[in-house]
Amino acid sequence: PPSVMHATLGMNLEDIPQDIFDGVREVMDKRMESFLPDMDAAGTWSVRFQLDETMAPRALRITRIENDVVIRYCRKCEAFRGLGVVLGRRGDFEGDIRLTESCSFDTVGVMIDVSRNGVVTVETLKHLLLCFALMGINVCMLYTEDTYQVPEERFFGYLRGGYTAKELAELD
Repeated sequence: PPSVMHATLGMNLEDIPQDIFDGVREVMDKRMESFLPDMDAAGTWSVRFQLDETMAPRALRITRIENDVVIRYCRKCEAFRGLGVVLGRRGDFEGDIRLTESCSFDTVGVMIDVSRNGVVTVETLKHLLLCFALMGINVCMLYTEDTYQVPEERFFGYLRGGYTAKELAELD
């Protein structure tokens, strides 16, 4: 079966639930190197995700037995938080692991001020969104003031480097 492997972490693409497939693929294909700690000594881990709607709301469970890791989740944000925990603490895990987390809030978010000086590039925002997802953050708002373009208003955001409607839609 098709799979994706980076460093010492592997996933069978057929095992990734459809609701998180694109996001997991993005992490594994494009940005993986910036999230991997030194993992040479631990061997290859096989990571699987299981959507489990019977779990408590806002909870995730990570189980590792030998080199098999299962991330059980109820919402997408918990699946990505679980992947972030596995990536971030990979070198810390010794032996079998059973880890459960529960978030106290339905939404955990950040607001980025892009209204001052030059605006953050779309590519940088995409990278930040990926990092936020791996932390379990499920809301990101941009404080823009006049750093977006209004076609009927030539001088709205003049010389501010504003986002186009297409760029904002791409980030949505």
